[in-house]
Amino acid sequence: MDTYTYDGNNISTEISEGGGSSYSTKIVYSYDDKQNPYININKYLKIMMGRAYAVSQNNYLTEKISYKSNGVWTQNQTRTSTIQYNSTGYPTEVISKEANGNLSAKYTYEYITQ
Repeated sequence: MDTYTYDGNNISTEISEGGGSSYSTKIVYSYDDKQNPYININKYLKIMMGRAYAVSQNNYLTEKISYKSNGVWTQNQTRTSTIQYNSTGYPTEVISKEANGNLSAKYTYEYITQ
């Protein structure tokens, strides 16, 4: 089951708890002030896509990731994203790194405008 805390523009906390399993994850996000690439997608499609990035208005900069053990959340991971933007303020490249500097993800965006 996934639970989201929504601050009006962005998902601030995302909790995933696996039904019968004991695996639980909590991610706390911080955001920039620019619109994310999914801002103009149909709201129902965005909900189906799920997760914080598709549903939130802005681009997240940090992810503080915790696991649950004996009912207590313990943060064990932090990812930080560096974002390059185009002239209209949309991201063109997102590089996410772990706290130790290892690459976690890299996204490149291209936009078709008419």
